[in-house]
Amino acid sequence: MKRRSSFLVFLGLLLASPLALANDQHTVSFGYAQTHLSSLKNSDSKDLRGFNFKYRYEFNETWGML
Repeated sequence: MKRRSSFLVFLGLLLASPLALANDQHTVSFGYAQTHLSSLKNSDSKDLRGFNFKYRYEFNETWGML
């Protein structure tokens, strides 16, 4: 039971915080976002949520691409 609880806490922290991996010229990041909008009262889905994945490459110190 304690092991399962520890795993669930670890998994929750992992999903709640953004994850970024960086190299000299490359950056990869993962994230999850969720929001509740009261202006969407007539919509089927009031909760907006989703995952994101970003890859960034730096050509040099001034220029980069996302």
